[in-house]
Amino acid sequence: ISLVGDNYPNEYNRVSILVYQDVVILNKIDLVKDNLEDLERQIHDVNALVTVVRSVRCQVDLNTIFDRQAYGVKNSSQLQELLEYSKSAPPNSRHDNSISTLCIYEQDPVCLTKVESWLEDLLWEKKSNMDIYRCKGILNIHDSNQLHTLQAVREVYEVVPAREWSETQSRMNKIVFIGIILKNDS
Repeated sequence: ISLVGDNYPNEYNRVSILVYQDVVILNKIDLVKDNLEDLERQIHDVNALVTVVRSVRCQVDLNTIFDRQAYGVKNSSQLQELLEYSKSAPPNSRHDNSISTLCIYEQDPVCLTKVESWLEDLLWEKKSNMDIYRCKGILNIHDSNQLHTLQAVREVYEVVPAREWSETQSRMNKIVFIGIILKNDS
């Protein structure tokens, strides 16, 4: 795992993601085979004040992320450095307008194997010109009373049953993609 690489559009975005954070949550660490200590060191090299919290399935003690007082007097010198860093970045590199979202809605139940095959074509086989960073969704799987959740980061995805659909809930499939050159023709 590295902060450097082709996963981010440019150097400023790689660093600016971390430089202003009070807390960084490393989620799904149960799926990581690499050395997390090296990643945490890289994060602290960018932002020495950040608290790094490790998590599995988003299980986080809320006391570690709330009431941080990160903008208090004790951190004023670090805040001044962050402000100077922000001023030094070219205005056109502060936000990447090529990153967008695509939302897909489908009323009818879907076949889990077909959804997985479609996702694998998009994420693994790159059978479109989309560069997908993240994907989240809820799925109404054919012949199931369970609401299924979909999560993907780059090429890694999972679809898991989360809970029973409530009687009042619309069983609509909803998928959101975040990435570059997203289009609705796949």
